[in-house]
Amino acid sequence: MPEPPTRREVWVVARDAVLAAGIAAALGALGWLATALSGCAGPAGAADGIGHVPLVLVVDGLGPIPDLLRAVGDALRGDRLVIAVGSLAALTGLERVVSRAGAAALCLEQPLPDLVWEIHRALSAPVRQWGVDGVVTDLREREQEARRFAMLTPREQDVLGALVTGKSAVEIAESDCASVATVRSQIRGILTKLGVSSQLAAVALTHRSCREHRVVAHIRRLHRYG
Repeated sequence: MPEPPTRREVWVVARDAVLAAGIAAALGALGWLATALSGCAGPAGAADGIGHVPLVLVVDGLGPIPDLLRAVGDALRGDRLVIAVGSLAALTGLERVVSRAGAAALCLEQPLPDLVWEIHRALSAPVRQWGVDGVVTDLREREQEARRFAMLTPREQDVLGALVTGKSAVEIAESDCASVATVRSQIRGILTKLGVSSQLAAVALTHRSCREHRVVAHIRRLHRYG
């Protein structure tokens, strides 16, 4: 694991004060002098000092870049180290940040320790090791993929959620008091709408890009203990 550079200060900017504080505290345990900023709040002279401090931006699905960053405008341009973190609901916002600031993009929807280690590695890199064009292309592809799931009916989303948890068509039919033929027909509809040819591919795509609440609920239950 690479060590942080000599300049160890970093700002964590998020709308959610608790999330910003949690990430900052975890980075602090790894040796970073992390300051948590929420909303448009910031230390005195933030606009003047922003060019000298690495930034971790938590981009949510509620709107544009946090107000603190809008206030400094073009200060995001240049060779500043920026790490953009966001959920699947914020793919478009992440794309804007990456395009504007040349940022790395990390997924918010993972356990906090894993996310913090990813941020630590990105901050510790001596040079940028990501290609901005490739990141933007990937974010746009994932946004397109996410929109396919919105075409699924509520019933199809429930069936897909069951597939994600490892149930077969027979098991889904038994648990839902439906015929196997009906469930298999629904699975075919899911594959067609998602543009994939197998249940395995549908599950992989779901883990990568699905943000529909009915399906995500199944994924979350899958990762719970007990």
